[in-house]
Amino acid sequence: MKNMKKENKMKKKNMKKKRTEIIERTKFRVQIFKDVLFKIKKIGMLDAKIMNFYNIIEPMIDSYCAGNIDIYECDKAMYDEIFSTLKMIRITESELELFKNLFIIEN
Repeated sequence: MKNMKKENKMKKKNMKKKRTEIIERTKFRVQIFKDVLFKIKKIGMLDAKIMNFYNIIEPMIDSYCAGNIDIYECDKAMYDEIFSTLKMIRITESELELFKNLFIIEN
């Protein structure tokens, strides 16, 4: 009986640790995309094409931040559209790397 209590206590401790790790990962992901999404949305207020782009990628980034996906596979046309739009916005190289790590071309 004592061993079962110890096992249950260990399981609860491990679950709590895992939840904490998930929360920390989510906070980190949200933080790294926060500024670049704000920049895209701000420019989108002046340009309908950029706002349409924002409305397409924002849910994908939200899914990434929530931990639902780790990468997003897209076809070559969409991949090219994403990165040509990002270059048009003139985001920094480090911000561009965030998108390169998230979006990949499907095989």
